Amino acid sequence: MGKNLEINSEIVTALKSEIDSLEIDDYSSYFSKLCLEISEKYDENRLKSIYYFCEDIAKADGVIKDCEQQLLDIAKKSFYK
Repeated sequence: MGKNLEINSEIVTALKSEIDSLEIDDYSSYFSKLCLEISEKYDENRLKSIYYFCEDIAKADGVIKDCEQQLLDIAKKSFYK
């Protein structure tokens, strides 16, 4: 059925270091690459669930900021085929 995935502190630390080293102008291309990698691993229903989860996080404070919407648009483009 579903995949059993584990995210451990080593993975998070490595990703955080990678993201922290980016220039702000590189965030979109990094996120686009990450979304493409995710879209290659999961089926359409799982990808839609991931997208809606991200959208719910962006809405948590009651407002989706422009920068959040830009990332959501990138995810939607990668996840909805």
